[in-house]
Amino acid sequence: MLLCLLFLWLPRVEKWRNMFQIGTLPTPSFPPSHSYYSKMWLLALSVPVLPGILIIVLSQYYHRANVRALCRRALGWALRLARGGSVCVKSTHAYVFSHCTHGNAQSVLEAFDGYDETHPSLCLGPQRGQVLDEVLRRVGPRCVLELGMHCGYSSIRMLRLLPPAGRLLTVEMDSSTAELGEELILVAGFKDSQFLVLACSSAEAIPALRPHLAPAHGDSSAEAIPALRPHLAPAHGDSSAEAIPALRPHLAPAHGDSVAFDLVLMDHDPQRYLPDLLAMEKERLLSPSGCHVLLVNRGQCGPALSDLMKYFNAWTENYSIVSEHRFMTEVFYHEDSCHARL
Repeated sequence: MLLCLLFLWLPRVEKWRNMFQIGTLPTPSFPPSHSYYSKMWLLALSVPVLPGILIIVLSQYYHRANVRALCRRALGWALRLARGGSVCVKSTHAYVFSHCTHGNAQSVLEAFDGYDETHPSLCLGPQRGQVLDEVLRRVGPRCVLELGMHCGYSSIRMLRLLPPAGRLLTVEMDSSTAELGEELILVAGFKDSQFLVLACSSAEAIPALRPHLAPAHGDSSAEAIPALRPHLAPAHGDSSAEAIPALRPHLAPAHGDSVAFDLVLMDHDPQRYLPDLLAMEKERLLSPSGCHVLLVNRGQCGPALSDLMKYFNAWTENYSIVSEHRFMTEVFYHEDSCHARL
């Protein structure tokens, strides 16, 4: 725009200079070379501004979607700043409940993301969520523990990637948040048998988790035992009734993998990360064959994560760091001599 004005202005200046020279108008008070200096001043002014003008024009014509996204982020940041930093779980629940398609997990996640753009929220968000999705697809866990529910966003994100027989146990200290989060998980289309919400602190929940995992072991054997009867000879029907109860120990997987977690997401109080990890080791809740532990970093976990890293470096036979992101760290646990030191 500035360049166009420059080209329109130069001929006019030249015309005025010629009119002054032939005496059509009174001779101005400024020196005859004034128009020359005006041209040079305009040229000097336009040179540094020209790249910015070109970028704006190209952005409008070729990157309109990116410009709109940038403006939307700026507007969302301004709205979050105006609303303050307090997080309202009830407001999150009301927005998601009314802006999603019930029974559609992806629609529920998109409603969460839409709320997060303009309101303070504790949801993981799309960026952390993509990292979480990648880990679940790579690991393929059957049993997942989540510490810190935050209205159910990460719970829904993980449940949609678990296998049909997979199960999620999530712990949330605030009972109101746990209730609202559980409702949104049901709104997303998941069944009660696929997850369990415990409304208590992690310190209270971890020692009491094993009884909640035991039914999965019992159910699997209860389904397997009736399938054995067709393989038994009719003549031995009486003896099979005596043999079947003795089969249960042989149906339990080795090392108790059915009652241990393959993946743990820690997104609660960072000061509880290390104590809770030690408690899970003590209770043997981490799968001996391997458990992936995801540590969420929300920017206030510096000292807590530092202590964790020191612990991992001290016990490299049990822990190895798989990946480190600015907002999440993935650690792999496997049993070696861990229980001897506990």
